[in-house]
Parts: sequence; C-alpha cells; structure tokens
Amino acid sequence: MTHSLLWLGGVSLSPETRWWLWQWSRHIGLDRPVTCSLRTLPDRLQVPDSQGQATLRSLKASGWIEATPAPNKGRGRSCETYRVAPSLVAKLAALPQPSVPLADCIESVSGWEASGDKAVDDVTTAVKMTPIDGGSKRRALETLSDSELPMDGSDNGGGDGSVLLSPLPPNLRKGHARKYQLTSANRWLVMVLLAHADSAGQVIGLGFSELKSLTGMGRSRLHSQLSKLKRLGLLGHYQPGRMGLGGRRTSLFTLNLSHPAFGRRDRLCVDLLIWTPRTKGAPLPPMTEINGLAEALFVVAMLESRSSGGVGPHGLSDGDEAVFDDARWLLPAGFRVGAQGAWLAEHYDEALAHWLQCRLQAYALQLLARSEGSDASNIDDVAVRHPDVVKAIVDDFPRWPQDASSLGGDADALPPQVTLFYPLARHLAVQLQDLLELANASHDAVDVTSLDFCLIPDNRDRQAAWRLYGFAKSREDATSPIGLPATLDPVTSDFAVWLRRRQQASAWVSGMSGPPGGHAQHHGKEGTDSGATRYRRLPPKQ
Repeated sequence: MTHSLLWLGGVSLSPETRWWLWQWSRHIGLDRPVTCSLRTLPDRLQVPDSQGQATLRSLKASGWIEATPAPNKGRGRSCETYRVAPSLVAKLAALPQPSVPLADCIESVSGWEASGDKAVDDVTTAVKMTPIDGGSKRRALETLSDSELPMDGSDNGGGDGSVLLSPLPPNLRKGHARKYQLTSANRWLVMVLLAHADSAGQVIGLGFSELKSLTGMGRSRLHSQLSKLKRLGLLGHYQPGRMGLGGRRTSLFTLNLSHPAFGRRDRLCVDLLIWTPRTKGAPLPPMTEINGLAEALFVVAMLESRSSGGVGPHGLSDGDEAVFDDARWLLPAGFRVGAQGAWLAEHYDEALAHWLQCRLQAYALQLLARSEGSDASNIDDVAVRHPDVVKAIVDDFPRWPQDASSLGGDADALPPQVTLFYPLARHLAVQLQDLLELANASHDAVDVTSLDFCLIPDNRDRQAAWRLYGFAKSREDATSPIGLPATLDPVTSDFAVWLRRRQQASAWVSGMSGPPGGHAQHHGKEGTDSGATRYRRLPPKQ
C-alpha cells in the first residue's frame, strides 16, 4: 500500500503533505495508529518539526488524520492517538498495484539523509561527475566551510559546471544554499516519476495534468521543480508534450539514474561520453544521428513530396541540395519516406520534432539492450523487428492515417508508422552499438543484452555531448564501467532554421495569388545560411 500513495490523484494534498503520509507509511504504517504528543510525532516520522506540525494541523483540519485525546500517564505534555482516516486508507487500497521496476531507487531517494559526513562524500562525488547543467558547482562549493570541502582539495575534477549533490549539511543556512538541497517537494516529484518510469528511467505516457494531480503542485510550481531537478542532475532530460501527428503527445522524462541519490552507481557498467566536435558554420548543437534524425526526416519529407515517379527531388538550389544531402546522410542508407512525405510535411512543428527525436532514442535503446542493432543491417527485414518496439510505435501513434501508406492491400504488412520509424530507431541503435564496440575494444567485454540503457544530454563547456549509461539488472552482474569518450561527427546544415524558413515561405505563398516578390532572391539566401559548405565525414559502416 505504500507505493499506492504515488498513484493517489484527485485529492487536495500538497507535496509536503503527501511526503508526510509517505513517512507515516514507512515508519508507522498507514493502517496503524500512534499515540504521542504533537511535538514528538514529527520526530517519529523523521520530518522537520516546523513542517511536521504545520502539516499535521492541515491534515487534521481536512479530515485526513483523526486525533483523539489519550489518557495522561503522569506529568508531561498531553498525548493524542493519531490515525490516518479510514476513507483515505480504503481509497489507497482500491488503487491499482502495478509493478515498480525502480522501487529500490524510490527507497533510496526517500531515505536520502542529510548528514554532514555524507555531504562530504557527495561533494567529492559531485566534482568528479560530468555536469548536467553548467555554472552550478563553483557557486555551490562556495557555501561550504573548509572542513566540508573534498578531502583532496580538488575543485575541477569534473570540469566547470559540475553540480553539487543534495542534500547539504544542516548547518548551512544561507538563502541560496536551498537551491542545492533536496526538499520534501523535490523528493516527492522524483518518487512519482520513478514510480511511473521503466527500468531505464524513461517516463512515457504521464501527462502534465496527471503529474499535477499526483504531486499536488500547480503548473508554475511544477515547472520550477522540474528545472531544479534538472539543475541538480536527477532529471536528465524533459521534453514537454505536444499536439501533432494525429494526436496529443504526453510529456517525456528521462531520469539520470547515475545520480548517487538513486543508489545505482554500483550497477553502472557503461558510462560512455559521446561528444560532437564543433565545426565552422555548424549549428549549435551540431546535428548527428542522436539529435537530428527527426528533423532530417522532415527535411526529406518536404523535399521528396515535390518529386514524382518515386525519384528524389530535382531542380534544387545549391542550399537546398546541401541540406537534402546532409539529411540523407543522417538517415539510413536506402531510406525513403514514400507516400507519407506530403502528410508529414504538412504536420511539421519544431517542438514536435524534438518530441519525436526523444521517442526515437527510446526505441533505439530498447533495440540496443537486445543487440538488435548489431545484426540487423537490412532495415527492410521484417523478420527481425522486435515486437516490443513495434507495439511502442503503434501505441505512440495510434491515429496514423492508413491511406498514407504505400503498402497496398497486404493484410500482413506492418502499419505505416512502423515502416517509417522503426528503420530510424534501428539506425540509431546501430550507431550506438558501433560506439560501444569501439569502447569494448580496450575494455573487458560487456554483455549489452543484460543492461538497461539511458541516454541524456551532457552540456560540458558548451559542447554538444551525450552520456550513454548502462546499468546491470542486479548488483551481482555489474562490472567495472566503460568510461572512454567517443566522437560522433556532425553535419553542418541547420535543419531547424531551414524547416522554419521553408514553412514560413510556404505559408506566404499559399496566401498569395502568385509567388511573392523577391522570393527567388530570398530562397538563395536561405540556402546559403542553411549550410552550403559540407563537412566531410567517413562513409557509414557497412
């Protein structure tokens, strides 16, 4: 019943109140009463006195906690018998009890104690971690006294921008130190995300409105809390939901399970830094297979929708041709959008492309964990398509227009959204598999089929980088982590800028009886700005 609190929605309870009830369930039991004084109850629940007493009064006033006077046993403060309201206990018992793959992480976060000795260890670990958000570590370390700094005196083990792990020692009372502490509201939001995440820390299908209901936070506070979790490094990535491609896309969350607060550092087997060198004229961040497949797809869809007879676009300007070549370079060899191109081109949206890229990463990680990327060089081979990934794609895009497919009348043919997105996911899985093989060449071999993978952005020194983490299913299966860096070459075209200008030009032309004046000159400038200079890359691995 304890985890049922993380699915409790539709009731007016603040995150502090929910945390208070969580502590009750852990230390007393929701179905058990306790007799004590008002002052000693917060100590029993291990919550701050000021917060505990105020929360208890609120719960009593709302009827969620019942209190009856208890007979005094001599001198001292009067006692009361407290119990959780039977209506709330019954409501929790009626909630579904789904399996929680990250239950151990929930317990680790809920028991994350603020002791001085532990804080020293956390700071030492923090300066060795690659930063998730820049500019926080040095300011955070300045709040510590000399006795609380890392023992080795290092300040740059992880590079500028490493974050301080929470919580700080309780003797820190400076106002700005609270920004680096893990409060009860922070904990509760993290625990709700953990309860709805898969084994790799991916939260899918949890809408923002539902998250508000489960945490008791308003929209502005929830946005503030998510920003803080990202700054502290617990939340690796957050992609807001978006309407498009036939339906509403819920928000996507990726938890950074390598954070010590989750207690999984001893399961870490892969810690691969994938960085992209910056080149002259390239966009920031540079486009690679990791972050550019979705926008490359829309570029090809827009240009191929102009073609006929199954051939590629022709008659392009130099700038458009360079962008098209870069987009084709990122996509799998032989990949074609087909009859779905025109429909995709009409539904392009920059935020939607970012959402789609996050899902392609998740599909690829599913394939990578099952070694599908290592032996599937033919993207049209239906026999090797993994059913879990196929189901995930269909579930993500249930309203895909079937008449946009070129599959004909084959009843056994895969849905068109699968034929479109599965090859992209496989292509990304192949790229990640190749990087892992290079890292394994100088390391003991790691069986990737036994790992859960997590891919999050890592903005160190303003470089475009990603962290690929792999965690063993159990501590007994863990090996020493692979920590070698890898490089992924970019293309120089800025797909987002090109798509935005293309969309604006199309809207302008559609509202006019003829082409706008000076359109050809504007079109040429667009091609120049989008990156006509190509960056030479090695041919893809066969």
